[in-house]
Amino acid sequence: MEALVGLKDVRVLAYRRVGPDVELVIEQTAVQRLCPTCGGRGQIKERPTVRYVDLPVYGQPMRLAWRKHRFICRRQDCPGASWTCADHRIAAKNCLLTTRCAKWATMQVGTGRAVFRCRA
Repeated sequence: MEALVGLKDVRVLAYRRVGPDVELVIEQTAVQRLCPTCGGRGQIKERPTVRYVDLPVYGQPMRLAWRKHRFICRRQDCPGASWTCADHRIAAKNCLLTTRCAKWATMQVGTGRAVFRCRA
């Protein structure tokens, strides 16, 4: 299953069918626990799941459900308060497509192909 993601520090938690789509649930095994504002230690606050559209696998529409880590800074005087781990290799911030799906769509548009026609 890890081969479907192709990243060494990403673990596959589940593989399931959701209607016509296949959903792969993942999490990162190595995450940045230091506060980006003050450098203090962070503690897990929540584990939100964010869903993305990914490239089709074996002709089946694929979705990626990423169980992220949301941290809170332990230092009371920190103005940053909380942060969510991000990884551009998986998906860009505020994007609904995985990075590899977004790159593929960009290449298709660059060749003059309408992306809506590319859905498996």
